[in-house]
Amino acid sequence: MMRCDLSAIGTVCVLVLAGCAYPAPQTDSKGLPVPGPIAFGETRRPVTGSCGQVMPYWNYCDLLFEDLNGRRVDGHRIRSELDRIASALPPLSRWVKPVEGHDDSELPYDMHLLTISPAVVLVVPREAKRPLNCPSVYHDGCIQSEAFRAHSYWYRSSPAVRAGSFWFSPAQPGMNPINESAAENVIAVDRALLRLTAIRGEWRVIRDK
Repeated sequence: MMRCDLSAIGTVCVLVLAGCAYPAPQTDSKGLPVPGPIAFGETRRPVTGSCGQVMPYWNYCDLLFEDLNGRRVDGHRIRSELDRIASALPPLSRWVKPVEGHDDSELPYDMHLLTISPAVVLVVPREAKRPLNCPSVYHDGCIQSEAFRAHSYWYRSSPAVRAGSFWFSPAQPGMNPINESAAENVIAVDRALLRLTAIRGEWRVIRDK
């Protein structure tokens, strides 16, 4: 999904000319806030954003996350950085198919954005043949990748405990394996510390700092 950039100088002009609504807290069908990635502990702070309201900006959307320090972080800029890193990792690089192309990537992994500041992605081999569809960056909890066409970074779903999983982060070069046979894994990167506890075939993720 494309974005409506409200960061340019002259926000009022952008609002009028681009047909954008000012970023606001997103709510689900019950009027409840839409949660973003984990900020601290298991707390997920509300997603803020907006989509273009007129053509040709219809469905151009902003996506803003709030981190543990209360700072708003542009979800699409996170996506661009994650795509850059993922495209260079050996297990993933062969599956690059940019969104501008016509063929979907056959990437055999699901990618889970566990937290932000720093961003940490857990990559899990997928058992199903086709990836999950990402129709909405807000309600479905996903950011569509621009490097792996038809695939997304999922920020609300629970990652499966599965052999061959690994994590990566722009804050730490390379890929880092996950021990799927252990009851708990620890991810320490930059100033963040994540604990992954295996519960009924899924990872429960808690951010300690």
